[in-house]
Order: sequence, then structure tokens, then C-alpha cells
Amino acid sequence: MRHILMCILISAFAVTGCAGPNHRQPTGEPIVISRQVEAHLQAYFRMLSGGRQGAFAVSEKGTVGFYAYCSSSECRSQANFANEAVQHCEGFGQGPCVILAVNREIRRPYRLIGQEQAALPR
Repeated sequence: MRHILMCILISAFAVTGCAGPNHRQPTGEPIVISRQVEAHLQAYFRMLSGGRQGAFAVSEKGTVGFYAYCSSSECRSQANFANEAVQHCEGFGQGPCVILAVNREIRRPYRLIGQEQAALPR
């Protein structure tokens, strides 16, 4: 009986741990982005289908965005994607860039120019 109870408890913890990713609410002040950047962000989310990993950076002005990704199973760490996305974003000369999303998780709240709240990915 004790063995069965222990197996049930271990199974319950295992199932709870596999329930899904820990989704956090984006933090910080919302960044205002252009419609072009939002379209680029949506293209990034579409590109992530099929198990790809990546990061999306946007200028603090909200005028340019850049994403970096890996499509193989031997991908580098998320920090590398984020660094690459920020470096290339800043290469456009529109000022400092910040990470807006890593994989499918929004890390910074955003809104479109002229709108109260942008649609989050589906």
C-alpha cells in the first residue's frame, strides 16, 4: 500500500511539472511600436512553427525590429538569440533596442502607435 501511495504522489508531481511552460506576464512600461514592426513580429511568430527557437528585438523608438532564430535541434542558448537580435536591431541606427519576445513569450508589453493595446500572438 505504501508503495502504491508513493507511486501516485510521484506521478502527480511529474504530471504537474509537465503541465506546460511557465508563462509570465510581460513587465515594464509598454513600448509603442509601428504597424510595420508589429507585422514583422507576427512574421516572427509564424516562423517559430515547427519547433524553431528565437528572439525578437525592437528599438526603444518602436521603429525597427529584428529577430534571430535557429531551426536545428542543436540550437544555442536563448541568451545568444537575444544578443544577436539586439545587436542587429541596433545596427539599423535607430537607437538602443530591447527584447520584445523570446520564443513565443512576450517579455515586454507593447502597443501599436495610435492604439491602446496590441493583439498578443495566438
